[in-house]
Amino acid sequence: MKKRIILHIGFPKTGTTTIQNFMYERRDTLLKQRKILYPSLAPNLTDALCTMFLKDPGKLITNKMKGLTEKGDLDKLAKKYRRTLERELSSTEYNTIFLSAEGVSNVDAEGISRLKKWGNKYADSWTVIVYVRHPVSYTRSVIQQIMKGGETLESLYEKIPLPRYKGKLSKFINVFGKDNINVFEFESAVSTNLLHSFCRQMDLSDLVISDRQDFLDKRENESMSMEAVLVLNRINHIRPVFINGKRNELRSNQELAQVQRIKGNKFFLPQKIEESIKEEARDDVNWLNEEFNLNLYNDIFTPVDDESLSSMRENCVISDEAIDSIASIILELIDTKGYSTARKFYNVFKERLLQRQYR
Repeated sequence: MKKRIILHIGFPKTGTTTIQNFMYERRDTLLKQRKILYPSLAPNLTDALCTMFLKDPGKLITNKMKGLTEKGDLDKLAKKYRRTLERELSSTEYNTIFLSAEGVSNVDAEGISRLKKWGNKYADSWTVIVYVRHPVSYTRSVIQQIMKGGETLESLYEKIPLPRYKGKLSKFINVFGKDNINVFEFESAVSTNLLHSFCRQMDLSDLVISDRQDFLDKRENESMSMEAVLVLNRINHIRPVFINGKRNELRSNQELAQVQRIKGNKFFLPQKIEESIKEEARDDVNWLNEEFNLNLYNDIFTPVDDESLSSMRENCVISDEAIDSIASIILELIDTKGYSTARKFYNVFKERLLQRQYR
């Protein structure tokens, strides 16, 4: 029987983590009942596949956060990942290999070709699954994610992260062929249920029938509030995550953990940024629709709704002075008192923030 590889490449911020965790938790059932091998290395294979196939794996944010920048260290890590994956692939009976790694969408064409050559040792054909998202909501969500790695709003607004469908998908079309690329709309999937939709595409609907509804409705990597984003932005200015390309020893994961607990308004982008996204994404959306016979995101060709943005701006009244003081308090508490005190601080502070007492 011919074997195949299903490569799920995201895009980022399209429910990828939710899908990965759902499939990973059921990997024994998938293998036993469907002969689908979901590697046990990790739910998300971005670190492994990108370290193995990126031209410069030192640029991968997780490697940077670990301080892995030297070629020798990165080569050793790549070999370790390869050995682990190949050991499982060589010792398991399967019909399908399922690889999920949204970071692979950032690998260059040469790296994707090497990925295919590597995978061809274990399968006869490939299917690439990709979910796409409206450019504005994509950028809004990706900005929050990138900020967790230390970037600031100002730098991200200067170089706006866009989905760039054509640039990313053209590489996969050239390597795997357009007939082997399956594109799905994230918004449509979420409107019903992301996991139900995904399992239907995979012909795995029976996997979710008996699952609890609370799990099926669960979303991973929830968005930060507007207030939380502003505080994190200030912390990234005060105490950068990286200094001269090296991890700042004074930064930990505790700052982000506390910031994410701040509730408030939905994060929104300035009107001029939304207008720039729409303008820059129009050709990309046209290409996506024409290439895959779709009819997505027609509102990208209409002006930004300034009235709705004005309403959101009016609701977010926290002042710059408050943002600065909150950021400084978080850092001071973590430095001098530790995580437990910072946690106690927020139990009191979060209600005051919502009441707009810090303006």
